[in-house]
Amino acid sequence: MRTGSGSAPTFNGTYLAAHHNVIIVTCNYRLNVFGFLSSESMRDRSIDRSIGNYGIQDQRAVLEWVQANIANFGGDPARVTIFGESAGGASVLHHLVRPDKSRGLFAHAVMESAPLPDGYMAQPVEIAEKTFAHVLDATGCKDIACLESRSTDELQNATVAVASYAPTIDGVELSMMPWRVLQAGGAVSVPTMLGSNRDEGATHLAKDADYRATDDASLRAWAADTFGADLAPKIAALYPSTSYNQTSCWCASSPLLYPLGSLI
Repeated sequence: MRTGSGSAPTFNGTYLAAHHNVIIVTCNYRLNVFGFLSSESMRDRSIDRSIGNYGIQDQRAVLEWVQANIANFGGDPARVTIFGESAGGASVLHHLVRPDKSRGLFAHAVMESAPLPDGYMAQPVEIAEKTFAHVLDATGCKDIACLESRSTDELQNATVAVASYAPTIDGVELSMMPWRVLQAGGAVSVPTMLGSNRDEGATHLAKDADYRATDDASLRAWAADTFGADLAPKIAALYPSTSYNQTSCWCASSPLLYPLGSLI
């Protein structure tokens, strides 16, 4: 893996693999407009008539690959643990609540700081349609065929400010809010571990969650406003604008930014 959250130091599994008797598998999956754009107008494009939950389907494809191939790496397909942090934890829950699709692909689950607000964990089609309309407006398109004609860079640049992407309750990939499935006892029954990080999501409290710093000066101004003048220079030094397309509150660009991993 060359890029993506799974290769970043925060989520890199090298340490776990080096110090424990495990094999680490991380995956990139489609995000934002590419992974979670949803609309009823897209339903005929999928064999199963799901709409836009491609990021979840990408993750499941990886889990299927692990089942088929991990023994060749010395792993045990009967002892797969899926785990994720923040939105990765939400992804774990999405697989837990789909026993008809993800059952048998993992034996244990770990969710760390998994968010539960409805608009973050999942959204109804009505909200997804509003996002779809915003994307059409941002790209100057009138339908999905037009969106398909645009390059990935064009779509990414035009839609980066659309911040309400989330898995959609489409009656196929998701039938209801995940927490309701848990309440009804319909989740995959596997040993599950829950945990939380201190100050998880603290940067989400910025007064303007869609703010984008374009240079070091604007980054320092945002950091001072959000974290205080004492910390602003340190934050600017850690995240120089020359190293990132989006500094500051990049959390607003996608609710599913963190990797889903597997321990075997």
